[in-house]
Amino acid sequence: ADFPYIAIDSTNNLYVAYSDEANDRRASVMQFASSVSPPPPLDGNWQQVGQAGFSPDAVMWTDISVSNNGTPFVAYIDSNVGNSVSVMKFDGTAWVQVGTPGFTAGWSDFPSLALDSSGLPYVAYIDGNYGGGLSVMRFDGTAWVQVGTLGFTPAAMEPHLILADDNTPYVGYTDWQNNGRASVMRFDGNDWVQVGDAGFTNGSAHELNIAFDQGGTLYAAFHDSDNGGKVSVMRFFAPENIWVPVGHSGVSDGSAYSPSLAVDSSNTLYVAYEDGSVYGKASVKKFNGTGWVPVGETGFTPDSAWFTSLVIDSYNRLYVTYEDGSTYGKASVMPVSY
Repeated sequence: ADFPYIAIDSTNNLYVAYSDEANDRRASVMQFASSVSPPPPLDGNWQQVGQAGFSPDAVMWTDISVSNNGTPFVAYIDSNVGNSVSVMKFDGTAWVQVGTPGFTAGWSDFPSLALDSSGLPYVAYIDGNYGGGLSVMRFDGTAWVQVGTLGFTPAAMEPHLILADDNTPYVGYTDWQNNGRASVMRFDGNDWVQVGDAGFTNGSAHELNIAFDQGGTLYAAFHDSDNGGKVSVMRFFAPENIWVPVGHSGVSDGSAYSPSLAVDSSNTLYVAYEDGSVYGKASVKKFNGTGWVPVGETGFTPDSAWFTSLVIDSYNRLYVTYEDGSTYGKASVMPVSY
């Protein structure tokens, strides 16, 4: 399974979307549903959501989000329409297209999906029609429409899109106009505007992952080339319009990839990542108010863990999905700490 990505619904059911090698790399989604509430750890079964390999053709860079009413949506790069972006949702019986397949109308990369409070999807992506710049589109219930100007940045990479409580879109990305440093922008209703300085990191920053805490404070985790490829986490201070490190820079013990950031209900900040200090196994750390400390065992997976992504349920329990080196690249999910 390639590009596994995890999401959780309002009743703590887990969903994993992936490019399914057993089905010609078409998209598949599985759900881990518990039979009781509150669910004990790992009390349930993995079940296919709809048909395995439901997309028309092979996919890359799957992303998944679940609406407040429990509808899963999946975005992906669609080889059936010239590597444009398509989005599908599960209607309770089958997977159906959301609007026009390949709605980005040209080569695209790294789609990032988020749902607004009404359950309508937004997608950020690298737009080949605009020199590899960044574009965002949303589905208005009938058609896909652009959010602001398409290609509103020069060349960018690996966008991560989230929506604030008021549905304002924020997107973090590697900013090639600023030597590969991190930038974050938000849509103010008319234009895309910078959140803090463009290129706010000291060195190049890759695999940027952003998240809000319960009070609306914005955080960013990234692979930090200025700190030996370790994971660093920064916080945005809105009154001063600046980004500052959370604790010390370089919070992982060694080089790290695929950082995934999440905040629990008590505003504790967690980051999961592929940990180069333990042969690429997954590790998780949390910020305890003064420093970053391990959660559970460092390198808790049996073998290498690629494409790590982290979610936290309503009981503040952590789950990490990853492409599992111990099972020849199948998708696995592990609980981290209870």
